[in-house]
Amino acid sequence: MSFTFNGIKKGYLRALVGIERPAWAPIEEEIIEIPGRAGGIITGEKIKVRRLNIPVRVYKKGFASLEDVEEDLAAWLITYDPKPLTFPHKPDRTYYAKVTGELVLDEYPEWGEGVISFICPDPYKYGAEKEVTFESSASFDVEGTVETEPVIEVELKDKTTFLAVSNGDQLNMIGQYANVDQQVYERETRVFWDQLGSLVGWTNSTSVEDSISSGGQMETNGHEFFVTDYGSGGAWHGPAVKTSIGEIIQDFRCDVLLTQFGGNWQLGGVEVALLDVNNQFVAKMQMFKRSELSPAITATLRAGTISNGFDIINSYGSYLDTWKDFEGMLRIGRIGDEWFAYVTRIDAGGNHDAEMYRTWKDTYNIANTPIAQVQVQIVRYGEYDPTFQRLKDIKIFRYNQQEGIPYVAKENDKVTFNHLVDLITLNGEDYTREKSFIGEYFPLIPGRNSIVIEPADVVKSAKVRFRPKWR
Repeated sequence: MSFTFNGIKKGYLRALVGIERPAWAPIEEEIIEIPGRAGGIITGEKIKVRRLNIPVRVYKKGFASLEDVEEDLAAWLITYDPKPLTFPHKPDRTYYAKVTGELVLDEYPEWGEGVISFICPDPYKYGAEKEVTFESSASFDVEGTVETEPVIEVELKDKTTFLAVSNGDQLNMIGQYANVDQQVYERETRVFWDQLGSLVGWTNSTSVEDSISSGGQMETNGHEFFVTDYGSGGAWHGPAVKTSIGEIIQDFRCDVLLTQFGGNWQLGGVEVALLDVNNQFVAKMQMFKRSELSPAITATLRAGTISNGFDIINSYGSYLDTWKDFEGMLRIGRIGDEWFAYVTRIDAGGNHDAEMYRTWKDTYNIANTPIAQVQVQIVRYGEYDPTFQRLKDIKIFRYNQQEGIPYVAKENDKVTFNHLVDLITLNGEDYTREKSFIGEYFPLIPGRNSIVIEPADVVKSAKVRFRPKWR
């Protein structure tokens, strides 16, 4: 018998008789001793770290020496974080383990023997993930011997001022109830959406900043803008196009989806700018690779002009490669004199990660002009090979006067109550700020469970995912 760790099983390793694998996670009682009274009072219990000790035999066949086997074991088993560990006698139970201590192998002519020790900071065993789909309510059984945390996903078919999920005793909720005599309103109205499938309505522009020259040819493949001709120039240069957003807007939010991939000796940049009626810059968002050898992709989100403005974000993230091979979203917006900027990668499931959010107060009114146009420019530097850069989507929203009870979600939105990590998301973006003060992250219990969603008439579909858990 062997075992599988981090999805890998080694043919040269055999687990021997004598595995120390506790039947349940270790329990330590919390006891208060009272003077003059025998014994004590149990006030609680602590589930401690589970430890696994596995006697093993490793065969040297195929290796030059036992030391080579040890090095291969180290490359496989030593990890920074716990990884899944399963045994063939019970493949539907998974531990999350990390190797600890040392391995000293007694050497024999054809093999070595020793004991591999693991610790499980999360002391429970897990089954395969289960999923239950439903409309607005469901009853289902949960295996296991301890509570487990659900992830509840709700897709909407209409707008609502609140959304609640409940197990009958506990409730988690975003938004707030609206009384019949209270006014409800939409926080924002989308006034511009271009999925960049056509250049109709876009015109060439020469409104540029940052010592960037315009020229060349912007193209579309039916779902994104890209460049076929960057023109010429010794510095940053490439085509710029602009279009009207159809309104003149004071309080706004602009979201853009883009791709920026680059290797060594590739340089490039994507810029989306918001202009006023006089072609003056009000705001801009950039994603640039500026270094020949560094993997850094730098995001710059700026309010105002180059000569009179402020970089709300100007960063490559927490590490040089945080936004390497960037596929995600840039966002900038203004409400009154308060500006905000946001950068995030978006994974294949629509979830946001590697996020950065910053705000800035325009105390001196240097960036208070209403926006009227949106401009796109994609550039390269000199004769360097350009990065793989695409602009995929642009949305602009107008913020409405905010009086009364706001709608918290709308048609086609997906709200996820992730009770595993105490997080609520809207379309993959952290939305925990909208959590109601009465809401709480509740578990599922072993046995029969129920989930109810309110208001039921706004739910298009729902599902709950969970992993059964054993001591």
